[in-house]
Amino acid sequence: VAATYALLSAALMLGAHVGGHLPALLGVGAAPDAAAPYRATLLVGVALLAAGLPPLLRIGRPAPGAPAPAPARAAASPPARDGWGPVAAFVAVGVCFSLSGAAFDPFAAVYLQALGADPGTTGTVFALGGGVGALLSLAAPRLARRHGFLPTSASLRLTALPLVLALLALPLLPLACAAVGVRAVALAMAWPVDSTFIAAVVPPGRHAAVYSLRSAAFNGAWAAGSVLAGWAIVAAGGYHVAFAANGAFLLLGLAVYIGAFARDQRGRPRRAVAVTAEEQPAAPAAEQAT
Repeated sequence: VAATYALLSAALMLGAHVGGHLPALLGVGAAPDAAAPYRATLLVGVALLAAGLPPLLRIGRPAPGAPAPAPARAAASPPARDGWGPVAAFVAVGVCFSLSGAAFDPFAAVYLQALGADPGTTGTVFALGGGVGALLSLAAPRLARRHGFLPTSASLRLTALPLVLALLALPLLPLACAAVGVRAVALAMAWPVDSTFIAAVVPPGRHAAVYSLRSAAFNGAWAAGSVLAGWAIVAAGGYHVAFAANGAFLLLGLAVYIGAFARDQRGRPRRAVAVTAEEQPAAPAAEQAT
């Protein structure tokens, strides 16, 4: 899982770096404020997206001449005590995190430009965030096993919050670049931790449900949240409301996350789980006999 997210972050780094400098290369001889170079850059991105569709559509198809796969065994039904509670909790947490990101991420590039950054600088900031995130995300599972999945995820997501909130009082370009970069790195490390924790907590029979519902809810909340944040930015004449919403929904999501799974031993450090197991009272003799 961590390797997959590291690869995605590396691709983001390359795309951000090339995309940030491509308008200048394609706009040689054009007016500085011309839209044609940016339009051409978007077309390059669409072409790359189209190039990725054929291999995507081939996923799951057996190779010619390959033996037929063995019939899948029916997944055991999840324990009744687990119910849909963990699924609903993870979906709710995903919605809060999505609304938090939607209030900041879609407008980060425009915000940097408003503070004086050119497209090349903006692309470099996103590229550095993606590149560092690609490297550090490989270490995220080890951190989670050592310190616990829940504390690791919460700490990572809180890393950039002071920088984002500081922009409310100090709208400076270096601070904004740091907030964008640190947030990109933190999220690149947090996502594999969250995905692994979900797989450990939710019964296997409901993995498909939790991942699909979480993805659908996340995307829907992102679409609605980015529109509402855009309206808030225009109505307020600045980014204060949107950035405050970023912090508020992040803290709300962490509150739901911790409230739902703080007692789950699978989210705690290995040492804490071992100590807890040693401190458990011995079962009565009648239970031991059975």
